[in-house]
Amino acid sequence: MITQINGRLIEKSPTELVVDCNGIGYSINITLNTFSNIGNDENIKLYTHLIVKEDSHTLFGFLSKSERSLFKLLISVSGVGASTARTMLSSMTTGEIISSINTEDVNSVQSIKGIGSKTAQRIILELKDKIHSQEIDDSKIHLITKDADEAITALEVLGYSRKHTIKIINKIKAENPSISVESLIKKALNSSQIDEKGLDSLDRRYLSFLNRNNNVPTGLDSIAAGLGDDSSMLEFVVEPYLI
Repeated sequence: MITQINGRLIEKSPTELVVDCNGIGYSINITLNTFSNIGNDENIKLYTHLIVKEDSHTLFGFLSKSERSLFKLLISVSGVGASTARTMLSSMTTGEIISSINTEDVNSVQSIKGIGSKTAQRIILELKDKIHSQEIDDSKIHLITKDADEAITALEVLGYSRKHTIKIINKIKAENPSISVESLIKKALNSSQIDEKGLDSLDRRYLSFLNRNNNVPTGLDSIAAGLGDDSSMLEFVVEPYLI
């Protein structure tokens, strides 16, 4: 797999580059965003993704790792090919696409040429839990990596909600990018402060809230307001206590 090319730029167009690397010229498909940010330097470094088919080997290149990561996520969606993904990344910035997915803005995604309503909805449905970004800035975009996704899945099996674990995992990964999946899971569990009864900090806060309110039935939104948490993140905590 060719994941990076560093060489001399010898041909350039809005959709394709030819880069000479040790005497071999590589034809590389690019997005308009990459083209507009190339500049006039002769030497160029691209993060690449190779797509192999029976009748072709097609190389796609990106100036930033985040754009390449988003490209790979987009082509993982059923019905979205490399051409459609490149069109998306040429029509909108990575930040704009991520913002549209996070906010479930179907109209923005659907406005891109070649993407219908069903495809736009599928992109949002399949990627909204894989993309996490607090600030829509190319340098601060956090895409869930394979090892992080494995850790999140393992924690889901243990009863944690995906939203809850994404926040924990992203924080740990930011502090230690090279951490192994096993260590990532252990640190996530430790950060949840699970006691000898199997209750984590959020469980204990919830039970304390019930005690303060004399176990009077309370709506999820009211509990969330009392604990200062998102109600969607409390569903997995409240459910085990329901009889």
